[in-house]
Amino acid sequence: MANLALAWLMAQPAVTSVIIGARNPAQLRRNTGAAQLHLDAETLRELDAISQPLKAHFGTNADMWQTADAARIR
Repeated sequence: MANLALAWLMAQPAVTSVIIGARNPAQLRRNTGAAQLHLDAETLRELDAISQPLKAHFGTNADMWQTADAARIR
C-alpha cells in the first residue's frame, strides 16, 4: 500500500519531490521500490477520485492544522 501511495504521489503533476522516511534498511528498500511502479491512467483516475473528498475538505491549505487565513499558500 505504501508503494502505491508513493507512486501515486510521484505521478501528480504538481508534486516536484516525494520525501520518504524509513526506520530500517528493509523499509527503505521497500519504499524505493515505488519508483519502479508504473500506474496506468485508469488507476490514476481511480486514486484521484478516491482522494477527491479529502482535497475538497482541505482545499489548497498545505498547513492543515492552520485556518485558511493563516496558511502559507494563498
